[in-house]
Amino acid sequence: LNSSVKELRSNTRIIKASGRVTSNFYETAAKLNLNEEIVKTFSDIFACDIDLMQDSASGDYFKIIFEMDFMDKKQSKQFVKIIAAEYKTALKTYNAFYFNRAGAANLMAAQTHSAAQTHSAAQTQDADTAQIDNEAQTHSAAQTHSAAQTHSAAQTHSAAQTHSADNQIRYFNSEAKSIKTAYRLSPFALNSALYKYFFDKGEKPIDRNIEENKIIYSLNLRIPVFSLTDGSVIMIPQSAPPPSKNKNAKNAAPPKTPSNLLTIKTSDGNTIIYASMSSVEKNINKNVKVKQGALLGYAESKLEITVMKDNAVLNFFNMRHYPEMSLRGEARLRFLEESKKLSDILRDM
Repeated sequence: LNSSVKELRSNTRIIKASGRVTSNFYETAAKLNLNEEIVKTFSDIFACDIDLMQDSASGDYFKIIFEMDFMDKKQSKQFVKIIAAEYKTALKTYNAFYFNRAGAANLMAAQTHSAAQTHSAAQTQDADTAQIDNEAQTHSAAQTHSAAQTHSAAQTHSAAQTHSADNQIRYFNSEAKSIKTAYRLSPFALNSALYKYFFDKGEKPIDRNIEENKIIYSLNLRIPVFSLTDGSVIMIPQSAPPPSKNKNAKNAAPPKTPSNLLTIKTSDGNTIIYASMSSVEKNINKNVKVKQGALLGYAESKLEITVMKDNAVLNFFNMRHYPEMSLRGEARLRFLEESKKLSDILRDM
């Protein structure tokens, strides 16, 4: 048996992409054939600021500067990371900049001025005419429908990793404050092709309503549910016990009502109740500690989330979510210098 190892040479390039949302961010990203890893990373970066699945709207605008590795002569491409990102709504602009707090130098923003390494896309065009120099992806209706029906363990694990705290803590806004806060604004992760599949059918994969501060999601597919924040599990769903076979038992206790509530005590003292989940992961047990973005289980037709403190139901979307950290001293000065260069490039896109 003969074997050989071929060393692939990579050429890292910095690429720019931008687009105007026509209806929803995910549907627009699919129309633009934007690399799925870029879409997942972009939405994850801003997960504590905006729920792009529910709150993106026509007229919003996004800009991304990212790294791609081009491998060997075949020029196969692999997404590396987002260096800078911006999402602009009618009311607010969100921005994020990658920063290595350990002290290693970031890729210099000046590189993006090189015409050979920079590809600008959709700077002023609407989504239906924009072109992004990116890994082209085709998603047939059959493939997408299959993805809607099945979520493999590998996909789920990948999504859980994508929504890890480690990914977000590397990004800071223009004020040198971390993008990551104590809470994500959505318990779901959805790829853009899947969203477009439902959109083309005139349906929404996920619809959100709020009733008396309770968040109610109506679902058109089975979907993973991720933890909104750090905390400890204090209650897990319980099945009703089988009926007693002893028909003559006079003092039998009344049958227990099955519970479908997954309850987590958060690190800041709140309680989050996830109701109507179809299944819970095997490792989610009482007293288990979970991190923000951890996979809790699955929901199929419905998911209800209630956030409580001292027996009062809180308005989750009106809660103030503070950044986990702010840069100080030399790190802050270095970040402000680097982010200023990237901000100038984003402004000109």
